[in-house]
Amino acid sequence: MYKRILTYSPTIVLGRGIFNRFIGLMPYRVPIHCVVGRPIVVHQNLNPTEKEVDELHKLYCDELNALFEENKLKYGVPHSAHLEFI
Repeated sequence: MYKRILTYSPTIVLGRGIFNRFIGLMPYRVPIHCVVGRPIVVHQNLNPTEKEVDELHKLYCDELNALFEENKLKYGVPHSAHLEFI
């Protein structure tokens, strides 16, 4: 009905304001958690072989999985949850 009269669909905006908490365009505050793992040493190679790329990719995935398993309980992720790389 509004679209026929106004020629556009009104958008309902819900968020917090700059000076108040309940009405505004700003997004609600949500905590963000960042976890940093060990650095992976990579030597520059202008022509890497596919095997070298696969080895580094496997190392990256293994480190990412270890980082997830080490920290998942701190942030409310169930113990039974595991990462699956596709």
